[in-house]
Amino acid sequence: VKTRFGFHVVRIEHRVAGDTVPFDAVEAEIAQYLEARVRHKATQQYVSILASQAQVEGVDLGAANGPLVQ
Repeated sequence: VKTRFGFHVVRIEHRVAGDTVPFDAVEAEIAQYLEARVRHKATQQYVSILASQAQVEGVDLGAANGPLVQ
């Protein structure tokens, strides 16, 4: 398996087959998950903006950057 840290060898000892779930049954759960991810990302970007505007001495907080940061 290739990850951002390199290649890893994985041994599968037990495999359980999954079931197909109708979209209507999981639509609300998917929407909630996506909303939480968007909220988390927006919070990270907001904190990054605040940190880049702060005047802190002795610590490098990094600058706010990314396509969604305006």
